[in-house]
Amino acid sequence: MQKRHEKHGFSELVEALECDGCGARYGPADVELFCPACGPSRGTLTILYDYDRVAGQLNRRTLEANGDFSQWRYLPLLPV
Repeated sequence: MQKRHEKHGFSELVEALECDGCGARYGPADVELFCPACGPSRGTLTILYDYDRVAGQLNRRTLEANGDFSQWRYLPLLPV
């Protein structure tokens, strides 16, 4: 079962959130919806994944073994 960060339910594969305005990085549980320094008009947050962990959990072998052919087979890549 996929673990989630406690505060916001982010996937454990989310490494950080990065502000598109100023480039500041935050932990997945450290901010709400936008960068506190830039505010909602400039502080959109981009989700950064730990791609080494993604590769360990979602690869050709794991996808072939997963009998679910719907969009939910990609659940580990969904940020929330």
